[in-house]
Amino acid sequence: MGLKYINIYIYLYHTILFNILALAFIATIIVKPAPFAICFTLGNIAAIITTFFVVGPAKQIKSITEPHRLIATIIFVAALLFSLVSAIFIQLWFVTLLSVIVELGALAWYILSFIPGAQSFVRNRVSDSLPL
Repeated sequence: MGLKYINIYIYLYHTILFNILALAFIATIIVKPAPFAICFTLGNIAAIITTFFVVGPAKQIKSITEPHRLIATIIFVAALLFSLVSAIFIQLWFVTLLSVIVELGALAWYILSFIPGAQSFVRNRVSDSLPL
């Protein structure tokens, strides 16, 4: 097995581990939001690092700056940082939870950008279900 696949498995393992730890800390988010937010954010960072090994860092950096992914990338990175700041320094559970939800939404939107037509499909389903 090549080093590339070993690194993929290592970071995938860390992604799963940090997300399981985040789930374990979700019950304490109201009292102490930092452990949950830190684990959740580290899990998402590990997931992104995993993709660097799958497609290569140069291709991944080029990919995340493409126009149809750039907004999701900026929102995701900002939400990562704000999740940590809100959990560690602001320490308000509802602000931390909101930033984690934005982080998750931006990550999902970013992932959907790799599936042809997926963003349009979701956008259309959401707009069809909203009473306008």
